[in-house]
Amino acid sequence: MAVSSSLDNVDSRLVSFFQDLKRTLSNVYVFESRRSWARQAKLYAACKAGTGSCPAAAPGSSAHQFGKALDINGFSAERDRKSIESVLVRHPDIEWGVDWKQSDPPHFQIRNWSKGISFGDNFFDGGFWVWAVIAIILIYILGR
Repeated sequence: MAVSSSLDNVDSRLVSFFQDLKRTLSNVYVFESRRSWARQAKLYAACKAGTGSCPAAAPGSSAHQFGKALDINGFSAERDRKSIESVLVRHPDIEWGVDWKQSDPPHFQIRNWSKGISFGDNFFDGGFWVWAVIAIILIYILGR
């Protein structure tokens, strides 16, 4: 469950935004990009148990699992806010988690990212396969 900071398999709009942000704030870096179902489950469980960072979406409902979000570090949300907002103006498809009810300053994601996610993406990246495996096991056990 290693943390991935690669921009491989990340939405090209986020990659473009990050490159633009890096030109404006040279110290920024991607801390985490795409997440596996297992890593998302671990983060969610830690958040719910009070032993990890919050907010954390439930597995299958995180933009990170679909390559639609980046966690970016190397900036101060307070000090660098105007610079970040000036970059965001040029990237209207990107939203920043700083002003959410549960503020998440490192988090940047595609607006309305879940629209257009295919069944295949949900099945594999979203973790629906886990439920399919559980159902098959239950059917097998109950059918004995």
